This record gives sequence, structure tokens and C-alpha cells, in this order.
Amino acid sequence: MKLSKKNIIKLLAVTAAGVALISSKVGAQPVNLSGTNYFQNFDDLSGGLEPGWLIYTGATGTSLGVLTSFTNGNPALTVNDWNNFSFGFKNCASTNYTPDGTNFIGTEPIATQALTANRVLAVRTTGANDPGNAFVLKVANTVGLGKFVLDVDMMMLSPQTRSNNWTLDFGVSPDGISPPATFTIISNNFFGSFTNASAFGSYHKTIDCAGLLDDQQGPIWIRIVNRTASTGAGNRPTVGIDNFNLTFTNVPSVPRAPTIVSQPQGVTNLEFTTTSLGVGVGGTSPFTYQWFKDGSPLSDGTTISGSTISGSTSPALTITGSRAGDSGSYSVTVTNSVDGTNSNPATVLINPRPFAITNIAYLRTLVDNNFLATNSISLWQVTGTITTLTNQTSGNTASYYLQDGSGGINIFETFGSSFRPAQGDVVTFVGFLSSFNSTLELEADPVSVPVTGPTILSNNIAGLPAPRLISLSVSNNISFVETNLEASMVMIKDVYFAATNAGGIIGTTNLTAIVTNTAGEFFMVAASAQDLDVVNGTNTWPTYASTIIGPLIQNLPNTTTPRNAGYQLS
Repeated sequence: MKLSKKNIIKLLAVTAAGVALISSKVGAQPVNLSGTNYFQNFDDLSGGLEPGWLIYTGATGTSLGVLTSFTNGNPALTVNDWNNFSFGFKNCASTNYTPDGTNFIGTEPIATQALTANRVLAVRTTGANDPGNAFVLKVANTVGLGKFVLDVDMMMLSPQTRSNNWTLDFGVSPDGISPPATFTIISNNFFGSFTNASAFGSYHKTIDCAGLLDDQQGPIWIRIVNRTASTGAGNRPTVGIDNFNLTFTNVPSVPRAPTIVSQPQGVTNLEFTTTSLGVGVGGTSPFTYQWFKDGSPLSDGTTISGSTISGSTSPALTITGSRAGDSGSYSVTVTNSVDGTNSNPATVLINPRPFAITNIAYLRTLVDNNFLATNSISLWQVTGTITTLTNQTSGNTASYYLQDGSGGINIFETFGSSFRPAQGDVVTFVGFLSSFNSTLELEADPVSVPVTGPTILSNNIAGLPAPRLISLSVSNNISFVETNLEASMVMIKDVYFAATNAGGIIGTTNLTAIVTNTAGEFFMVAASAQDLDVVNGTNTWPTYASTIIGPLIQNLPNTTTPRNAGYQLS
């Protein structure tokens, strides 16, 4: 008697990645400058950051970093203690204007700090977040504005033994949508080095922006950021900003020719992957773009080599399903109403995917300590016999077990409704390694990677591999099962179905049942309506001692049903 599973149905759950969005009164919308100044004192942070303000970690000279939510350090608190040394952007009391009219001296308890309405936006840095913390004001544009000067108070709220250096810089969107690709320094270390010698208190700074912010298309990100790591030893300080006052005047707006502020960068990719190139542009918009390959203009659509071009007249060029023929020199021409300019060339190299003909036993060695695939790039070809019954669903995915003389493996094909091999078919399968529910599998995606897929060579049901006799306790040695037995045909003898299953009808869908032996060990088996050979074609579970043959597969642990280390026979 042989129990086989009709098919394996995979439910692929797409999880929405929860991006940490800023808690702000008007989200991340940029500020529109008007009049002659912009002022922010951060006194009302109870509802989140003020409009236009953002906070980032991991900021560098070429990256905004990671947008971070403002939760007052601890969402349960409305204020934060100066001497709380956990990392976070915080709502702290200012050093100035205490409830009794005097300045704080730095030793007041948090209850006293909480009484002042004069707040600052602060950050406490730790080793894991040093450098790269940034206070950011996003401005819609500075068209017609110039002679920018920043006055700001820098707060040393917990003097420590490390120097903590801060920089004022800015970046401009290259196309009015994308974030800046580079940031220009206005004043480097303009707050100086805060050390333990820097007394608790407020330090006022005036910075002339030297025309760098004048008459700019936007959006513009103006940052107060620690671009270099703290120096020295000991704790890092808590640093705050207050009374941010940006003054400016009206200046004539003059159209400017385009300039390349971020050049396209060379790319080396594997075949059938997506290749992207981008350019950052300054000047007066709107801009027009034209990408070239080896001097010839590109257009959207399918190339001769089979890849797909998109964005050929935009700031970002995308080559989907890259082929070797897409290798070459790429550049872009940018024009506006004033003039045009050409980018530097960027070299694109598309390499063939590594490919090897091997056996299943070797593939089973390509796992880490958690038995997850360690190589999902190389293509592998194996030939073996299908051990499961034909998948009779109409879906585009198909999953089977394939076994050669060395071992067994799950094979999975997307867009494979035409791939419905019969049990006993000899199949050559080409794919890349992946893992599903901790089970190693060889996956083919003929749409995205056309060279993958199966070929049915022949059928001989008598050619099914001889099952290997195992004990119910075999999976106590998980490493041995993973390496030698998983997905292979095995046999268990002299087992009994649980009383709740024995003699019962299997039904029209895949069902599972528990078997046991005289030693009281448990194991799980699975069957489907196709398994009409269970008991003389009656499709019922046996009521007597039985021998069961099928592939040995992993199943997720279940705390309510006894199983043997998460394995079952199908």
C-alpha cells in the first residue's frame, strides 16, 4: 500500500512592510517659505514634529538615511529626561526660561524639567547610531529668495566625555520628486566640538549660507547632522536644537542651465535581473531627458536581446530582465529652456548566471545551520524521478518531489500550469535554490529567468526509487534527515492509525492522520482523494498494522497534535 499526496499547495503571504512614518502634524509635506524669515522653537511637540520637519538616522553625505518616527523617546511620556541615555530623538526641556524665571543648571529632576513650556528637539546618540543623526527641515523651494542666514541655539543637555560634531548642509531634489543624491556642506562642525568641558547650557550660532541656498528649485532638505562619528571615550551627549530662525530676502529669479549633480554609476549584474541607472540634475525645471547606449538613443520597449527598457526619457532608466546584449556604455542628455548637458558614461556589464549540472545530494549540502539555501543565484540542473502524483489544479504554480539516486528535493515552478508530470516521470529540472517553510527546494521561474524550467524525458512507474526503511524516531536526528532523507521515498512498517482515523474516509481533500507503533512513537502521514490504493480502492484509512511508503517531508510544528520533529510521510 502506498500513500501519496495529490499536490502541495503553497500559500505565499505578501506582508506589507510597515515603513516607520514620521509622526508629524502635516506629515512630511515641505514648508513654503514666505515673507523674510522662517522660525521654529519646537515648544509644541506633544502632537509630533512640526510641519516640514523630519528626523533621520544613518545620514551621510550622499544619503538622507533612514526616516525615523518621533515618539518622544518613550510614547508613554510627553517629555524626556536629559540624562536618559537610551538612543532616540526626544522632547526635552530647554536650558532657558524655567518656571521660576531662572535658567536650568542641569541637575533638575525630570518632574521639574516637565514644567517648562520651553522645549527643544533633541537626540541622544549611542554607538549603534553614531554618526548619522539628522534634524531636517524640508523646504518646497527658494525660487526668488536669497541671502539666507541661519540663527539657531544649540543645547548641551548632558555634558559627557565624547566630542560630538555637527554640520549644516543641504541637498536638492534632482527632479522635483526624488531625494537628493548628494549634500553640500554650508558650515562644517559649525557647532564646534561638545565635550565634557562644554558646560550644560545654550550656545547660539549665526551661519551665513553664502548664497548656496539662493534661488533653488526644490524640494530642498536642510540638515543639522553629525556626519562624523563622536571622538573620545565615555558616554555620548544629549544634544538639542532650539529657536531655528532662517532669514532671507527677495532676489531676482534667473533661469539656470541644467547641471549634473549626481552622475550615473556603473553597474555589474547577472542575467535576468533588473538593472537601473539614474541621474541627479540641478538648474531650472522642467527638464527633458534622453538616455543613450553606446551613443545610440534608447526608447521604451523590448530590446532585440529580449530585455525591456523603461524610463528612457526620464531621470531613471530601468532594464528589466537584463541580457548580455545590454552590456555597454550608457549616458544621458539633459536639457531645459536655457541649455543642455551630457552626463559621464556609465559602464553596464551583464554576466551570465553560474550554471552547473549536479545531483540532489550536492544541492542538499548548500544550506546553512538553519537548513536555508546559501546560494540563490546559481542555476542548477538535476535529473530524477517524480515521486508524487500529478498536480490536478489549474493554477500557475506546481510543486512536486523529485528524487535521483543520491537524494530527494522539492521542485517548484511558477507560471507552470503546463507542467503536470505523472508519478514515475523522469524529469530534468533547471532552477535556483530557495527555501519554503524550512524545506530546501529547487525553483524555476521561466518568465523572469527563461533558462529555468523542466523537461519531461520519459515515464516508467516501475522506475520509482526503492524506498528506504526508517524508524519513527529517525527525525530525532534532524541534521541526518535534512542531509540524507528529506524529500526522498521512505517506508515505515508495522504502524497503526489512531482510533480517530482508522477506517475513516479520506475524503476529497488532502487529509492527515497520526500513526503509532508498539513503542508508542508517533508519526504523521498525509493523503488525498487520489490515493485510491489505500484500502482496496475504498479510500479509507487502514484498521490494521500497515506499511506506508511516500516522500519524507517537513511539516510545521503543531503543539496540539503529536508529531515527530515536524516531519511527515506524504
